[in-house]
Amino acid sequence: MSLTWDNCLKIVIRPLLRLRLPALAIIAAIGLFVEWAYWFFVQDLIDPKQYWIQLSWFLRFPPVRFVEFLLGMIAAAALLRGWRPKLNLWLALSTVPASVLLLWWGAQQGWWGAHWSQQGLVPACVVVVLAAAIRDISGRPSIFRSKPLVALGAWSYAFYLVHLSVIHWLMGTVKSSPASWTNLKVLLIWTVMGIALAWACYR
Repeated sequence: MSLTWDNCLKIVIRPLLRLRLPALAIIAAIGLFVEWAYWFFVQDLIDPKQYWIQLSWFLRFPPVRFVEFLLGMIAAAALLRGWRPKLNLWLALSTVPASVLLLWWGAQQGWWGAHWSQQGLVPACVVVVLAAAIRDISGRPSIFRSKPLVALGAWSYAFYLVHLSVIHWLMGTVKSSPASWTNLKVLLIWTVMGIALAWACYR
């Protein structure tokens, strides 16, 4: 068997499926601690003059980003073990903007860098995925099973492939300001272009 990323995930998930809930919880806590500790360490090493180059390298460091895959697999294994936390989907969704505001405020206080947002959003994303999965398992209606969102899900990998190219094009074309509400127009352009290109690639 060739050592591809997909095969690596398969190798990891098999033993996870045999673990009980306490062991899964411990591994999840250790994984999250490792990822956050890594970011607290490297944020002081990033040179502002080479911000995007260094940040891109740190963001793509596979052993650390693997933790996010690991947390998803642990959540799936826990659900297969029968774990059913009482999570309201809309309340779970509200944890995302709440986390964004907390991360922004913490960056303003100097507790962490502004680029720390991806790692800080991991817990909220896991909660949303769990709440949506539990709602699906129960058979209750879910906005995530609506046709527009199912279509966006089908195009999501194509979006992943094109989104960074659109970002770099916009950085050199459209004027933006750091941490400003005026950047919403740039985000809107990026979203529309990214989705359109993702649809085209998917088709």
